Amino acid sequence: MGNNFGRLLAHAAVMDTETPLVAHRLGRVPGPDSSRATLEATLAGPVDGIETDVCLTADRQLVLLHDPWLSSGTTAAGWVHDTHSSELRRARLRDRNGAVTAETPMTKDDKGVWSFTSPVLEPGVYGYFFKLDGVRVPDPGNLLISSGATFLKSYVEVNGDQPQFWSVRDVPHGTLHENLYKSPSLGTTRRIMVYTPPGYNESNKKDYPVLYLYHASGDNETFWFKVARANFIMDNLLADGKAKPALIVTCFGHTSVPPGPEEGGPGGLYDVNLIEKDLLENVIPLVEKEYRVSKQGKDRAIAGHSMGGYHAMTIGLNNPDKFGYVAGFSAGFRANQDLDANFKGLLTNPKKSNQELQHVWVQVGADEGNGMIGPNRSVDAFLTAKGIKHDLVVIPGGWHSWMTWRGSLRDLLPQLFTDN
Repeated sequence: MGNNFGRLLAHAAVMDTETPLVAHRLGRVPGPDSSRATLEATLAGPVDGIETDVCLTADRQLVLLHDPWLSSGTTAAGWVHDTHSSELRRARLRDRNGAVTAETPMTKDDKGVWSFTSPVLEPGVYGYFFKLDGVRVPDPGNLLISSGATFLKSYVEVNGDQPQFWSVRDVPHGTLHENLYKSPSLGTTRRIMVYTPPGYNESNKKDYPVLYLYHASGDNETFWFKVARANFIMDNLLADGKAKPALIVTCFGHTSVPPGPEEGGPGGLYDVNLIEKDLLENVIPLVEKEYRVSKQGKDRAIAGHSMGGYHAMTIGLNNPDKFGYVAGFSAGFRANQDLDANFKGLLTNPKKSNQELQHVWVQVGADEGNGMIGPNRSVDAFLTAKGIKHDLVVIPGGWHSWMTWRGSLRDLLPQLFTDN
């Protein structure tokens, strides 16, 4: 095989609305033997392209670019690539459910660069990835990459004309810590991420409340900070006087990597029983040993989204003496799930549980579809029937995405620990 090099255009991960920036990067692009090697990109919706890179124009459009190989039909690391096969370069537009709504050919300019321009994007942090002959890979030219439970994903930030609630503002900032711990029940070393608010080091006589956060099935404990920007959201709320200072602890919601099946395992749906044991016996004792936090249930909150929403609702409501605040964002309950069996701890003494719980939220996006809305409405009806005080929040235009959950956290934080 030949040992040729291709040139990729690499983009800056954070762009503003005035200065689109494209950097150049030389590098080898390996791939399997193929005469139809293709590379697809997905961006928040998603948007698909072929052997592409991303930049943002002044009007916040996404531009997917392709810089051709040095010569037509050359071979690199077993990958035969024909730069004249324009039909291989296409952009697919998908709706929020992943269905292809349009497929647009990429265009080639006089310099041999293939490109596609997306519709205008709203401000946000968008994820995307490439598919190389069906293999999912991140953008090799973008260092803003997340490592989830099952994949790597690249991100690009679209800023608006004004700072967003998740933007890095000129305000006091908290600190992120990484703690490793041994989980005897799971027989492995695990990790939590801990946010301490501004002023934590100076207020050495104060015990802080804590929010424990869980993630979706494809994510890990880094996502609430790296993708959702939870630390910057809290920084901004604290600077504006809209939230009470608290620690935020993000926990890994799987028992192994790669994850096992969602259902049918010994730990129950999403291994919730094993995750609960890990939280109560390992994570909380670690946090209370290493950080100045309150040990009272009224000073603990638990929340999460999708799989993590199911974890938070199940663990929190079954331990009302340990968690005063419980919130599920698009929680991954199942249709026709036996909720009496799921919430045995809550129902041991509903009256006492109701007294211990400060606030409970069941939240779902209006555009998520009945597969998500239906089960969460069933949880709402169940809690109502059992006399458990709570709020059902259906977000207009909300869907199963960080674009919604990031706002969910912003709305939740000001409501935590207000009853103390």
